[in-house]
Amino acid sequence: MNLDISEYTVRIYLAQLYPPQPLLLTKPGGVAEDRLPGLRPISMPQTLRKLAASALAATVRTAAAELFAPAQLGVGVSSACERLLHELGANVALHPAHAVGQYDYRNAFNLVSRPAAEAVLTRALPAVAPYMKAMYGGELAPSVYGWASGDDAAPEAPAADDSGEEGDTPDPLPPPPPSRLCLPAERGAQQGDPLGPLLHAAALWLVLARLRATHPGALVRAFHDDVVAAGPPEVLAAVMTDAAEVGSAIDAELAPAKCVGWSPAGAAAPAGWTGGWSAEGVVQFSVPLGDDDFVSAGVDQGLLNLSLFIESEYTAVALTCTQI
Repeated sequence: MNLDISEYTVRIYLAQLYPPQPLLLTKPGGVAEDRLPGLRPISMPQTLRKLAASALAATVRTAAAELFAPAQLGVGVSSACERLLHELGANVALHPAHAVGQYDYRNAFNLVSRPAAEAVLTRALPAVAPYMKAMYGGELAPSVYGWASGDDAAPEAPAADDSGEEGDTPDPLPPPPPSRLCLPAERGAQQGDPLGPLLHAAALWLVLARLRATHPGALVRAFHDDVVAAGPPEVLAAVMTDAAEVGSAIDAELAPAKCVGWSPAGAAAPAGWTGGWSAEGVVQFSVPLGDDDFVSAGVDQGLLNLSLFIESEYTAVALTCTQI
């Protein structure tokens, strides 16, 4: 079946769909330094919207990959993590004096600028423009809600239903659900949106393009917001400074505490580097990169974690079978 998804058709259908309404789940770790709990939004979009977005994603996949690569490998690139790892390893092997820097943006998927992403997508991938306008261009931002905090008084249960026959024991009625706290989601991709990764990648691609143009001596790559660079240590420090400044233009906040650098030659952290610095190696996509001892220890730890996971799953299955 051939589908002709014209702009008019997309506008008509998408205008009838509401954005997904996420639940805000509390992250482990309790209250942060700002005395607020960490929140993780979880949601599921409507079926019609998911079908439309998935069709658009398949339509623009190749064009998006050609636009964003080689800096952004998170859209339309197969085996992207493996490619990035091999490229990093080859760069370090060819340039022993180079270092590796990992740069992390805080909650970037939910905070990047929508206008920045829309500016890229509507010009480079016009087929996405009607979707962006319908889903993200409304006057009212879609609401994001969560449950009331546990400190609030729980609502009382309503009176029991005594409408039954005389002598029957009335069934207790359940208490009403807690009230919801609503927040307007004005930035970032909507959780559950199949085109959310494309929106996020488009906004961050602007930062990556500026970093590559400003620092041609560094290899700058990213898988969505996992940004990594390889080059002389002093260049990596300059990349960190610019990553924070340029990132702020698209509402992406660099988190220096989560940034890590590593020098295979054993060089110390360069001036201006505000993140961590390792003498043994770094872990990229759960794969250890470093000297032999660091890699061996990382592989052993990975095997141990896998063994513990399999053991816990086996115990859970065995317990379930026992209870049946």
